[in-house]
Amino acid sequence: MAKLWPVLAIAAAAIVAVVLMLGGEDGAGYVDDDEIIGYDEQGNPILMTSDPSRRPKREPKPEPVKSEKARQPEGPIQVTFSTGAVLDAVSKAPIPGALIWAEPPGRRCPRLPSSKDDKAHAQTSSGKDGRFTLSMQGARNWAPHDLFASAKGYVVEVHCAQSQSSDVTFLMRRALQQKVRVTDLHSRPIAGAKLEITPADGTPALPGHAGYGRSDRNGDAEIDGLIPGEVMLEADHPLFMPTAVGPFDPATSDEIEIKLAPALRLTLVIRSDDGSDIKNPTLAWTTNGTPPHRGLKLLQTSPTNEDSRAEVKAVPVRIPCDHRTVQLEVKADGFEPWVPEAEPLPVEGGERELIASLRRDLSLGSLTVRFEDNAGNAVNYREMRPAPNITRLDRQPISGGIVLETAETLNFPAMPQGPYRIDVVSPGYAPASVEVTVRAGEKTEAVCRLEQPAKLKINFVASERVTVRFRLMKDGRIVPAFPEGQPPNPNESGTPPLAIQGNEGTVFTGLPSGPIVIRVTNADLVAAPRTVQLRAGETTETEIQVRFR
Repeated sequence: MAKLWPVLAIAAAAIVAVVLMLGGEDGAGYVDDDEIIGYDEQGNPILMTSDPSRRPKREPKPEPVKSEKARQPEGPIQVTFSTGAVLDAVSKAPIPGALIWAEPPGRRCPRLPSSKDDKAHAQTSSGKDGRFTLSMQGARNWAPHDLFASAKGYVVEVHCAQSQSSDVTFLMRRALQQKVRVTDLHSRPIAGAKLEITPADGTPALPGHAGYGRSDRNGDAEIDGLIPGEVMLEADHPLFMPTAVGPFDPATSDEIEIKLAPALRLTLVIRSDDGSDIKNPTLAWTTNGTPPHRGLKLLQTSPTNEDSRAEVKAVPVRIPCDHRTVQLEVKADGFEPWVPEAEPLPVEGGERELIASLRRDLSLGSLTVRFEDNAGNAVNYREMRPAPNITRLDRQPISGGIVLETAETLNFPAMPQGPYRIDVVSPGYAPASVEVTVRAGEKTEAVCRLEQPAKLKINFVASERVTVRFRLMKDGRIVPAFPEGQPPNPNESGTPPLAIQGNEGTVFTGLPSGPIVIRVTNADLVAAPRTVQLRAGETTETEIQVRFR
């Protein structure tokens, strides 16, 4: 899937939206363990869709006419990528019906498999003897892939960076199961809710700390493949608001009940008053009550008329119905905000479609920010992998947010007039900022100068292996930082969560020069704050002793 890299971040009441823009067919994707209802005479799994009562009817295909000269099979050639066996780790007994699939190699190993919404490059199942053969389409050599195996009652296992024609033995460990019950606010069961378990803060992202499930008509589900360790549970259903609970440990927890609040599925049809295209529409909403709920979303839309984008229809947005009304605000590039009267919220949830008619706003300007290094060379903004933040210097609110587009430069096609500061942090440069005033009806340009980043290598020393959480501070403020060699993953505040494992040093980049204070934040650890002096373009190393309270 080609990426035009969408990012939607809210900072200082500003929405920062990056304009965004494996596929496989048979044998691409996951098969749930509960889809296997038996095995044929050869030991191959019989899936639920193999039941004649559930199998879609298809017309028989005519036999192809074979040419006497034809020597090569039609279509892509199936290349054997890997063979092997799936065995019980203790008894070494074969495990039939296990699912084996391949994914592109990850940055770390072992690791969690990709989301179930992603598709594997290839997959197969083990036979009665536990043996499997995994094939891929194509006549070329495949790059190394990570191989995964899953089976009901076992923890997912992974063998990383396997090459073509490798022979792999999966030794599967017995797993824990977590019972879950999903209900509404009145304790009525909810069927069809998607359930996902993810590692809690401080729990490593390893197989056994993640799992999937779906509630049945009684609201019950059992998530398989878990090991001891604190995790989080999220439940999601199209007619309810997604809800998360935790942390909890499946080794010690009983059945978990998770309650979902009803949602209003709001569909917006957005029109322009002058027939011009609707670009980058956003929806901001606030419910009444104490405390109010708020949301801000870049809408995904499609035109209602193939020949024009003057009217578009947005993908439904969910709004919680635990308050009486909600105030909406719709914006798009170059238009005045559309602010209707407060919309009543149905107590039990529901669906609604509204038409938002936008009028052209003549008070908006545009802003383009170019980036240069300290030698005056142009820097491609998109390649910086930045985490931007926008602030109005006159302390005025930014109603409905500001939409940005990224390319080689940072572009704001429709920006309310006023004074702004644009702050940018990224792995490859020290934090930078530029101040600019945008005027109505004018195109404004600004240049942001970038300096080489300072780097900091921190080595925590403890009596035993422990996860240390900490913050970097400068002038009383948190300093964003990026673990070197990893993609940026900022949280809601724009600052990446900082954690380090055991006695292994980690290098952080994207830091400013000058004094930096390191503060350990674990409630169960004691360590004196450490001040280090950083220099642009250099790596400073420090070692900090930590002890348990």
